[in-house]
Amino acid sequence: VPIPFQFSDRVMSFVNSKEAKQLPNELLIKSIPYSLDLIRIIVPRHALFLGGEGMLNKLKRANRNNKLFEMSYEMIKPRVYKGEFNGIPFLAVPHPSAHLKREERQTIIDIITDFMNN
Repeated sequence: VPIPFQFSDRVMSFVNSKEAKQLPNELLIKSIPYSLDLIRIIVPRHALFLGGEGMLNKLKRANRNNKLFEMSYEMIKPRVYKGEFNGIPFLAVPHPSAHLKREERQTIIDIITDFMNN
């Protein structure tokens, strides 16, 4: 059964801690191939990238020389992007810890819910 996959701009691997913010960007970018391997193994139906435009910029930088993946996207709402990552539909949204107005957060929740259910 395909499952959703989440990338975060804090750490592109699977670590979530206060110390993660102290890791250098170069190390985070080096972790992308491992995350890509996991995506290839689990073949998710959808992907959710946490970190919005910042996450997308890190992915583009990591892909600049190596061409590890194909990605295209467009902004569908302020701070919300929709696209395809190696043929897998994705949303890129602000990280849950981002400072958002209640209405912005609800809009993002509605977009994610619709995206994951279709």
